[in-house]
Amino acid sequence: MRFHVLRPGQPVLSPIPPALPAVVYGTGHGTLAGQETTCTAMAADASGAESCTTWQLLGPGQHAVQAAPVAPIAGMRCVAVVANQETGRWTCTQGEPLAGSAGA
Repeated sequence: MRFHVLRPGQPVLSPIPPALPAVVYGTGHGTLAGQETTCTAMAADASGAESCTTWQLLGPGQHAVQAAPVAPIAGMRCVAVVANQETGRWTCTQGEPLAGSAGA
């Protein structure tokens, strides 16, 4: 079981899960503090600037693969996404109505 305390503007490092899948979907390969990583969750601030909110450390034998784009949602702008490790696609976890759409 993993618990995260999120603080605005601070990335969160996820520990390596016990059963290591060979592929970890996210933004692709990167490094953070000398560790091989990939970003697996992102959010946009009020200005629309996106930043990573969860970094996944890569273990031995793992490699990062860029997740497929999030599926569009009619009339909504996605402001937070997570890389679905089963589908290999970004999934919208928080949306807000687009200006001029019904309900906005």
